[in-house]
Amino acid sequence: MSTLLLVLKIVLSAVFACAGIAKLIRAKPLVAQFHDFHLPLEIMTFIGILELLGAAVLWYEPISFWVLASLACLMVGAVKNHIAAKHPVSRLLPAGVLFGLCAWAAALAHWLGQSYTG
Repeated sequence: MSTLLLVLKIVLSAVFACAGIAKLIRAKPLVAQFHDFHLPLEIMTFIGILELLGAAVLWYEPISFWVLASLACLMVGAVKNHIAAKHPVSRLLPAGVLFGLCAWAAALAHWLGQSYTG
């Protein structure tokens, strides 16, 4: 594994673990945000589980590419919801940056052969 991919995985797993935990404990700012998105809190819980699972499983190299690509897709949904809720750019920027980091790490993982294709 390259040093760059290692650093990206450390950052992404820490961020997604924290974000997932915050959703699972229903942090007030996130509850308000999901109300802005017109989404039920059960969806927030489900996304929190996906984020925690992604943070853990991205370390399993044979499927690292697919986990990172899935997290990138999750961030596309987050950006879309922020835009639909008419949030300022400052509120959607973290999801956009995470999308970019996930996409970059996924491309790097694929290039390094961490994408099991059966």
